[in-house]
Amino acid sequence: MEEKVETILRSIEEQLSDGNDKVSFQPKETVLTTEMLSAVLQHPDFEPKAGLIKSMVLRGHQLDALPSSLGNIPNLKKLDVRQNQGLKAVEPGCFLNHLDVFDAGEVGMSSSSLSGFLSAFKPGVTRLELDINQLNELPAVLSKFVALNRMNLNANSLTMFPPVVLEMPSLRELLMNSNRIEHLPDDFKLLTGLTALELKQNSLRSLPASLAQMKSLARFLYDENPLDSCAFRNTPSPWEEFKGFLQQICVQSGQTFSFDAVAQEFVASQQDGTYAQALPIITSNPDRLQNITDVRLVGLALEDLPPQLFQLKKLQFLSLARNRLRQIPHSIEELAMLETLDISFNPINILPASMGVLTRLKTLRTRGTPWFLNPPQEILDSGVDKVLVYLREILQDKVSNKKILLVAMGAGEAGKTSMVNALINEASGTSKHIDAETGRTIGIDIKAWLPTEGDGLEFSAMDVGGQVGAPPPFMAAVLSFIPSVLPFMSAVPPFMHAVLRFMGPTLCRAGATLHCALYTHALSSSGQPTRVLDNLDRLRPVH
Repeated sequence: MEEKVETILRSIEEQLSDGNDKVSFQPKETVLTTEMLSAVLQHPDFEPKAGLIKSMVLRGHQLDALPSSLGNIPNLKKLDVRQNQGLKAVEPGCFLNHLDVFDAGEVGMSSSSLSGFLSAFKPGVTRLELDINQLNELPAVLSKFVALNRMNLNANSLTMFPPVVLEMPSLRELLMNSNRIEHLPDDFKLLTGLTALELKQNSLRSLPASLAQMKSLARFLYDENPLDSCAFRNTPSPWEEFKGFLQQICVQSGQTFSFDAVAQEFVASQQDGTYAQALPIITSNPDRLQNITDVRLVGLALEDLPPQLFQLKKLQFLSLARNRLRQIPHSIEELAMLETLDISFNPINILPASMGVLTRLKTLRTRGTPWFLNPPQEILDSGVDKVLVYLREILQDKVSNKKILLVAMGAGEAGKTSMVNALINEASGTSKHIDAETGRTIGIDIKAWLPTEGDGLEFSAMDVGGQVGAPPPFMAAVLSFIPSVLPFMSAVPPFMHAVLRFMGPTLCRAGATLHCALYTHALSSSGQPTRVLDNLDRLRPVH
């Protein structure tokens, strides 16, 4: 052990040599035990250096107790012993009189052992990180820590809100996510300085109305709680007061607005049953919300977005996931600061060309959306930078792609060739008689069609022969994919003519298994798909 102690002392000297006041011991170099740490701190060569240390990081070692010799570091302000599984106690005589920050997350700490640790500290501690432990209550001695402003109790075993917390008026941040708390006290107004309260993933069914009196609260997270439809208990208008409370949070924070699927039960409980009641929280007074940088409207079944949303000029993060949105308004171009846009799980398959001006956009989430028409799916899959380039080109060029692929498929003698001929013969709208033996299509015929009233549209009409025959298995698979791909092909590339003619004999043998279908797709100057030939009543094939 002596050799390891010498190695650690040399490391301390190196870390302090450039005027640094922080020392960190990496477990990959030497794994410390309580005995070894105590030997280092009591070593004669350590004493001259002790007064220089203000921060000590001992993460991921094998300490089972804090040695009393830690008291030999007179100016120690921060002690990090996170991930020392089995750290249960403090040796007698260990007094850390100047400690400000104590991080003991992920050490397996129980409520009884916490009392022992607190006995080693003076009331001047300002921050306690006690997350991912086994705390089921908090000791009353915590009330003496009058300077404490942040306490992290995430991922413990709390089933009740600790009463001692209400005796800590200096508390600014209280994190209690991922516990099992079922009830909040009515005396929350006693925490007059609280600015952040996090209670995600608990068992809350209601909220105390006293929350609305906490004027300093700027961050309130309550996702994934089984809240009842009545948000604030014991109030005449629980929903209205809850909305007002959320709006207050929004204004106080000046940064984040979150209204997710947990809240939709409140909205649905209203008389008209519409989720849109969530939106007045943003839209009622947008002038007061100009500093908002983060908006999350998740799982609210929204079909439209309020125009006021696009007045939030500093918005950087916008999540619209799991709604019923079919399009993104062109006014999204107003959000020049936007960096992340999440439209996952919406029936959206078109992005407005105006998005091309969002030069700061770095993340575009489209998981769970349909196959995109515009931009094409292959561009969307290439990353947000390629998407923005594509949309900007549409904005700059203002050129319509008026070349359209038209495919006629069907069983033999179903009238595919007659239909195509009737389209081309616009004057009469008819097709000449086609002899079943000599005039039928063999393979694939491709004909050009320029409708006189088509505003410049140019069709490549592909007439696929429909001779009966069983296709090879691999070709059946290819053909089953064709209907889903054809709508997204805006023209027939030259090389495809040769490929299609080569494959014609095989394709035509499968024709009898396909229904007659017409697929068209065009790209207009606005980037929207244009349907053409919605009405084929004028076609009168003659056999």
